[in-house]
Amino acid sequence: MQKYIDNLDDFEDDSRPPIVDWVEWLLVGIFDLAGAGACAYIGYLLLRACVL
Repeated sequence: MQKYIDNLDDFEDDSRPPIVDWVEWLLVGIFDLAGAGACAYIGYLLLRACVL
């Protein structure tokens, strides 16, 4: 059992290629920007409606 505990520090998850991590990171960033843009546009429309 001790040999498994000692080898935990050396474990690296190589089950996924690095490109998958990059694509996942990129998609999350795109959706974050799209959500922020949609919120900003809705806020703009609400402020414009209050002013008029």
